[in-house]
Amino acid sequence: MFRLVAILICLPTLAHAGPLVAAFSAVGAAFAASPFLAFVGRIGLSMLLSAASAALSRRKQQDIKREIAAPVSRPPYRFAYGRARITGTPAPALRRGNLMYGCLIFNSRPSAGGEVRIWLDKREVTLDATDMHDFTGPGAWVTSAPFTGGYAVFWMGLGDQTAPPDAIMAEFGDPTGSDPEKLWPSDGWRGRTVLWFRFDAGGPKERPQRWPNANPLVEVLADWSRLWDPREDGSDPNDPATWGHSRNQALCLLDALRQNPVRRWGLEDLRLGSFIAAADVADQPVARHYPVGAATPEPRYSADGLIVWSGREIVDQVSPLAAAGGGDLVRVAGGLGYAPAAWSDPVLTVTDVAGGDIALDREQPGRDLPRAVRAIYTAPDRDWQEAEITPREVPGGVGVGEDGISDIRLDMVTSPTQAQRLAQIAARRLGLQRRLSLTLPPSALSLVAGARAATAFPAAARLDGLWRVESIAPGMWLSDVEGGVAMRLPTALREDAPDVYDWVPEADEEEIITADVEAEVPETTQPGAIAATTGAAVAFDTGGRDPIPRIRFAFDPVESAERYEWQFRDDAPEWQAGGWLDGEIRDLSGKVFAHLVPVKVGIEYDIRVRSQDHRGLSGWRTITGVMALGPDSDLTPPHSGAATGGAGEITGSFVAPSSTQLLSVEIWAGPSSDPGDASLMQTTPAGAGVVVPFTEGGLGADVTRHYFARARGTFDHTSTFSAGVSATTDP
Repeated sequence: MFRLVAILICLPTLAHAGPLVAAFSAVGAAFAASPFLAFVGRIGLSMLLSAASAALSRRKQQDIKREIAAPVSRPPYRFAYGRARITGTPAPALRRGNLMYGCLIFNSRPSAGGEVRIWLDKREVTLDATDMHDFTGPGAWVTSAPFTGGYAVFWMGLGDQTAPPDAIMAEFGDPTGSDPEKLWPSDGWRGRTVLWFRFDAGGPKERPQRWPNANPLVEVLADWSRLWDPREDGSDPNDPATWGHSRNQALCLLDALRQNPVRRWGLEDLRLGSFIAAADVADQPVARHYPVGAATPEPRYSADGLIVWSGREIVDQVSPLAAAGGGDLVRVAGGLGYAPAAWSDPVLTVTDVAGGDIALDREQPGRDLPRAVRAIYTAPDRDWQEAEITPREVPGGVGVGEDGISDIRLDMVTSPTQAQRLAQIAARRLGLQRRLSLTLPPSALSLVAGARAATAFPAAARLDGLWRVESIAPGMWLSDVEGGVAMRLPTALREDAPDVYDWVPEADEEEIITADVEAEVPETTQPGAIAATTGAAVAFDTGGRDPIPRIRFAFDPVESAERYEWQFRDDAPEWQAGGWLDGEIRDLSGKVFAHLVPVKVGIEYDIRVRSQDHRGLSGWRTITGVMALGPDSDLTPPHSGAATGGAGEITGSFVAPSSTQLLSVEIWAGPSSDPGDASLMQTTPAGAGVVVPFTEGGLGADVTRHYFARARGTFDHTSTFSAGVSATTDP
């Protein structure tokens, strides 16, 4: 037993390590007083959980934004971090005439708010000075065209709201909570960050420009979730009221692990010291070169964006936050820590091994080493779309695949300079190809994955260098002869160097040219002009029954489009969903086409189409005022007319024609033999060949009247007038 205690006492203490190194060390002085078996139980496999594999299956932020914009019965649970432009998920909206009331969920928890900016269908709007967070007030009215005049009003709840805004409840609420068609006081989405709205569709002429989408797309830029900062005095991990807003990448990652709804990690299961050290690294100011003469430093690692929670492994779901710091999550004996992309001095220098084989890999196969690394990030100055930086070369990389470039996704990074720094670190790391596998003695117990080690072997200089620990696994062998325990530590090391993390702004920073992006002009190309045809040429032949009227429309395709969405409306103000069209299905002229069926003959229709490709949806292409026509008519006029005069009245009849399209017979009466002088006297439903009688009374004595008949059909067709008949009342 004395031998075992001696081993523990010989372990390097944390007092001599730097703050980042100390945070990663798995063994502390507290362990020395523990029973040996308890000590061994808390030392287990330590390894990096690389975010690279998770990044391959991770959904893009642009895809997430499109998905959560769709109305659903159960809005997805999401956390918004930092300061980012987020798309809202509609809770069920309510309509009354031209008015739409509703609530959009942006964050499934309270938010800080800060300076709030709003976009409607990709157009940033200006608001009046009303406090939009006051739910007892009139709301913040949009004052920019084309919404001037109260067509859009907002109230924003930061999580402390208890009911819908008073103004909306007064117009469309039920305070008793009994009418399911109205809003109830309990519909406040308490504890969530929401945006309540009141939209007025307005008149038919301005409506297409004001509301290009049937369900308007609303985006908000704000300061989102408040975070616990363990470095702050008075910040209680269990009291969100003591937390503050932060874009610090490590604090966002710590929050996601602790607060997520899938699998929460308690403080006892987290290597809190590593997150504290990583938060300090993330806050470090980094110099910038551009714009020349006006550049200001920025924090080393920030995170801005959205995580939508699902049932997947939690480590995979938080990988965008880990990637924003260029680091890796570290599992140490079941606990979880984080190692950011920053240099730290070696914890110890290894001069001896504990037996076993030593394997040194000097170079990776060419197929595993790209020639460059390209970062893809979210660019606020480009309408919050994805953007790329110039690829950073990998030292010694030969390139594989089509262009030999490896992409890293930085969905939670909104700074192009931060994206450049992370790409450069990734490229330089790849360029250091040496890997070392060996078995270390108990003196190396202070090493954990993510920490640095130096090697200096007296008899093997080729193994000397600086390394990052990728994994280390303590093992034990019992010896009955000596009555003791010997510990062995199988270890995997990857070459590392301080200059991997160096950043010289004047030499390393790429100038990003800020483009004036017109948000209302989407990157995806609109379909070509729409041409519509209706009437007999496109009526649907039912094979014996009456043809069905319809409108056929077609348009030139977009080369990059994967599919097309279309909508329509008749005399009602709201657009209705038509469906999606496969861009590969074309007519003989090479146009994409579809049919609107059924239609009401004699009614004007509007139709609009937009394309979708890998970048998103285009703007709408619209055709208006398409009058729906029916198929050709086979109606002949009624025949065999007869009229007889009497005392102050005339009676008569016509025989209806034979036609499957016949619905009714109209009787017209006038003073002359010209049907143009006649007026409609009666409309009688009729079948083929039936006798349709008529009587006109109150005529007086010796009055002559002329009568005509015509048939009316299924699609509002009419026949020509019949031959006229006449009669005179008694003298």
